[in-house]
Amino acid sequence: LLTAWQTVPRLDHGLWHDEGKAVAHFIVGRYDRSKSSGEVRYREVTLLENIWNYDSPSHTFYGILARGAHTVFPAHEDRPDRFFVNESAIRLPSLVAALGALGTTALVLCSIGYYRAAALLPWLLAVHPWFLRYAAEARGYSILFLLGPLCIWLAFCGLRDGRWRWWLALGVCQFLIVWTVLNSVYLLIALNGAVFVWLILRRRDPAVPSLAGRWLLSGLFSAMLAFWFLMPILPQFLAYMERSGTRGNIYGRDMLRDIFSAYTTGMRYQEFGGGGGGHLRRNVPGTIVAVLVGGLAIWGAWSLWRRGLASRLALAVLLLPAPLFYLHCTIQRPHIFFWYTIIGLPLFWALVSIGCTKLGDRLPARGGWPIASAALLAAIWLVGSNKRQFLRDHPIEAERESVLAVRGIFTDPLD
Repeated sequence: LLTAWQTVPRLDHGLWHDEGKAVAHFIVGRYDRSKSSGEVRYREVTLLENIWNYDSPSHTFYGILARGAHTVFPAHEDRPDRFFVNESAIRLPSLVAALGALGTTALVLCSIGYYRAAALLPWLLAVHPWFLRYAAEARGYSILFLLGPLCIWLAFCGLRDGRWRWWLALGVCQFLIVWTVLNSVYLLIALNGAVFVWLILRRRDPAVPSLAGRWLLSGLFSAMLAFWFLMPILPQFLAYMERSGTRGNIYGRDMLRDIFSAYTTGMRYQEFGGGGGGHLRRNVPGTIVAVLVGGLAIWGAWSLWRRGLASRLALAVLLLPAPLFYLHCTIQRPHIFFWYTIIGLPLFWALVSIGCTKLGDRLPARGGWPIASAALLAAIWLVGSNKRQFLRDHPIEAERESVLAVRGIFTDPLD
């Protein structure tokens, strides 16, 4: 309810550049001007184009869901201010996925025995500005929030009791998450690497051969789906990577500060463009909270490390996806933005939740865990309040709103 209360008002905002491009090229369609006649015509995007067109990152699985939602809830023809797109319908799959992600991230912590941290984690995500922004974004990042932890939980369940249903579901989820956001493959590398190490170290267990076979078949099932749906777009993807090149990249300290700031407080390190809502540079309360959150994440990681082999492998899965992605990018130098590392956001906050419970256990006061949890939640709420308010009240880029503001001037200059 808290997430929905803060996110639903954003569903109706005008689409910003990346959203608008995705909607025009992959989901709904656009108006094009004929080069020969100069006539403007509406060009609808077909479902096949939605699936197979990849002239830029399309977040395909999200696009299919958004297309279905827009078909059920199309734009109102009697509302000329809405153009031909229903923004709320386009963003609805993102909101539903974000709400589901609150549950899947908690399931991951429950599966490794941190029940109190699992109870705290959804509350922390529900007030985190970066999570809330992508919970109502016409892109596939919130589906990544949902499916990433779900893949981890399914793998844990499969290793625990070996049932086919867990492995088959994992195979489907692994494909869907890559079909949504390609750089989610780094989460799958960490996850399957951890499963491989666990199976190798327990190879004398009589149940391991059966588990290993089902794990391999699960991966093969994912690979078959990926080959069918992703191989045809490989030439388009390579052409896009060549076009994008390395323009505008700022690796190193500046990008790392933005990543750390966004992970811990939901704000960039310093203001950029029309972001609005505050930034971390010269923000003393925000800096204190960022350091506190980072420290709790380290404490949570140390707690997992001390519990033994299985917890250490779980730590690798929670900790490594975003660093693996960034490390690979520093070697290949592709054109990226700091928010491409967002795959690790719910996993990072899982570590923060664990750290907070450990801090509560160390407090001398009776009921230390609720006190520590309430204090952390209040700190995140206060530091991120301006950012959340800005996101709730203002579009990322006021493209539709600016057109509506000047439409009367161009249609009726004497008005």
